[in-house]
Amino acid sequence: MATSDQSGLDLPPGETIPLLSVSQPHAPKRRKVRLAPKHMAITSMPYKKPDITVDKWVRKNGPETVTWQAGTGQDENGETVSIGLPYGMMARLIGIWCASEAYRTRSRKLVLGDNLADFMEQIGIEREQQSGGARGNITQVREQADKLFSSHISVRVEAARDGSRPLEHHQTSVAVGHTLWLKQSETRRRKTQIDQMDMLESTVILSQEYYDMAIKNPVPVDANTIRKLRGDARGSAMAFDLYVWLTRRMSYEEEFRLVSWNATMLQFGSTVTPTSSRQAIRKYKLALTNALECVLDAYPKANARIVEKGILVGPGGTDVPPKGWNENNGLEEQWYEENGHPPF
Repeated sequence: MATSDQSGLDLPPGETIPLLSVSQPHAPKRRKVRLAPKHMAITSMPYKKPDITVDKWVRKNGPETVTWQAGTGQDENGETVSIGLPYGMMARLIGIWCASEAYRTRSRKLVLGDNLADFMEQIGIEREQQSGGARGNITQVREQADKLFSSHISVRVEAARDGSRPLEHHQTSVAVGHTLWLKQSETRRRKTQIDQMDMLESTVILSQEYYDMAIKNPVPVDANTIRKLRGDARGSAMAFDLYVWLTRRMSYEEEFRLVSWNATMLQFGSTVTPTSSRQAIRKYKLALTNALECVLDAYPKANARIVEKGILVGPGGTDVPPKGWNENNGLEEQWYEENGHPPF
């Protein structure tokens, strides 16, 4: 075995470092592939909780329009009330989990895990990050799951004037049923008791139409990149949306294209519109600029930058390479062999 001079390593007397540990390269980090439904890469859900009177959310991206309609329930007096629209980061994480599980299991019935802590880990929230209380993320996950599974969605694609694309319109409920039981209210549980919060076989049964929508041309994303976005102080639901949008958009661009500020306002989850005040628009541009900086740190391959009139997007590789793109690292290959390759 070859020897090596370790005199400059400042080790205690008589101690050496095995050569194998010095020379052996680090194994590549396993890529955790998740799938985002195509509609999530086209338009966005709200970033913040909408006003109680708002039960419809419409976003537009070119010829495609996505409309969310809040589900309904009953209050303590038996009156029909809106459950509310899904919003924020938790709704997005749950949406990605649904598409990934539906694609993996090829089933409309999805099991949310043995307990709430397990489910939260599945959507990317580690146990040390889980928190109870009225404002904790445990409460947020359950509320956003209920809002998402109770809502309705429609996707409309306008026909092309030259006849190259027909008009398409699909509308459906996200789920035909869901169960989110807990043995005891999460607001009365301490963090150390999260592991015991049994979900009693909590499930969601996606509607056939939404199931088809979720697994048709999904966008592969990297759970590690999403974790970086959530961990960055600048991270937000807006940064998440930019990431998912860019990884799909760059895959088919052949040259740089400008996406105007006005177009982004109609597409993403902000309530700012082209007719908002100058101050509101200025704050929106700053928020989008910060969000893109966050994305570029977590996803350096993103070929996009802010310019005076909007976002300039160029061609580039997706964050998760399609099968066959990465010849030196078989981690993506293993996932595709086990789960099939989602075209996009």
